[in-house]
Amino acid sequence: MLVAAVFVRLGFWQISRLHERESANASIEANLAMPAEPLSEVLADGGDVEYRHALVAGQYAPDYEVLLRNRAYEDQTGFHVLTPLVTASGTAVLIDRGWVPLALSTPPVLEAPSGVVEVEGLIRTSKSAGSGLGPKDPPTGTLTMAFWPDVNRLAPQMPFPLMPVYVELESQIPAGTGDQPIPAPKPELTNGPHLSYAIQWFSFALIGIVGYVFLVKKRGRA
Repeated sequence: MLVAAVFVRLGFWQISRLHERESANASIEANLAMPAEPLSEVLADGGDVEYRHALVAGQYAPDYEVLLRNRAYEDQTGFHVLTPLVTASGTAVLIDRGWVPLALSTPPVLEAPSGVVEVEGLIRTSKSAGSGLGPKDPPTGTLTMAFWPDVNRLAPQMPFPLMPVYVELESQIPAGTGDQPIPAPKPELTNGPHLSYAIQWFSFALIGIVGYVFLVKKRGRA
């Protein structure tokens, strides 16, 4: 019966994870539905800015470009191109211009538009390696390739201050030339496998309980 209790507990844990995923998806959907606003205003408002549409203008600084490793597009592995966009105030924001194949492994790649560029994109919060066994970037030194879009980690190698977020490009004026980089797609909002996992754990618990009752009856008859 102890094993069955553990299975039930795991089932309720998966239900809890499902509710967390549903809440996160609802927040993302709400942010995606909001109109595009200047990036500085969105950041000044505070709150949850992940996946808000933002507008920002400036000049690209391709000499300080960084490639994000292990990014996939249609089952192909490549990089995402992270290029600083320097605004009129002198502060820069990292723009994820999209995916390029592995062959383009030396930044700067696929020359960004010159002059003042107006970018519209999705705000993304800075990401860094957790405490687990996943890939990690060196803690110091200049990075031309990185696993994580970690603004704090990349800031020391930039000659200008960075905003605390980065932006996934959706469109820009003037547009870039060619078909690449390929902009990142909007997030696919699913509830994941949590419900099916919960059903599995509850099924295991039921099987355990039925098996235990059958065993007790069998011993009683003996």
